[in-house]
Amino acid sequence: MPWQSVAFSGLDVPMKLSRLQSDFAEVHTLAGAPRKAKMYCSQGVEDSTTAYFSPEAVTLAQLLLKLHGAVDCVAPNIGNLNLLVANSGGQRSNL
Repeated sequence: MPWQSVAFSGLDVPMKLSRLQSDFAEVHTLAGAPRKAKMYCSQGVEDSTTAYFSPEAVTLAQLLLKLHGAVDCVAPNIGNLNLLVANSGGQRSNL
């Protein structure tokens, strides 16, 4: 599975991103918080941002990502992204 991304733009970016983060966090938790399934977001401006999902996250949340219009993308430089949902030391964290 490749990485996938969901791009957001417009005045309601924070609301849309928060909803996707919350929905993914729920799926992540219900699946036992797999360590490699992670959600990131770009450090964009207020009216645009992109959410990124690791290949393991894509496998875990295929339907959710499809509903949000996710597309395949190249692996991003995660050093330039904010980690939003991940398993940190055996516990899921919604950062």
